[in-house]
Amino acid sequence: MLSVNSNVGANAGMLAMRNAIASKNTAVERLSSGFRINSAADDAAGKAVVGKLDVDQHQEYAAKYGVRNIPTVLLFDKGELVGRQVGVAPKKAYADALDALL
Repeated sequence: MLSVNSNVGANAGMLAMRNAIASKNTAVERLSSGFRINSAADDAAGKAVVGKLDVDQHQEYAAKYGVRNIPTVLLFDKGELVGRQVGVAPKKAYADALDALL
């Protein structure tokens, strides 16, 4: 699973909180979404590879995979794109998508 998210890095939590104050719900959704994805990734440890990509710094991948909204979660199986979740989803949606591929 590849999670494409603009809030990547050591200070992502602080950035998200600062954005939450500035733009209210949007940044809160990003922070919440990141937590859900990370939590699902922890549950799938050893069974799936989860990565995040800063689409602001890697715009070629955003273009290649048609990422227009954040968060966008792309699911790959054997290197092939097999699924996509656009927007915030419950942890169960991410976990179910991973389980379907395992």
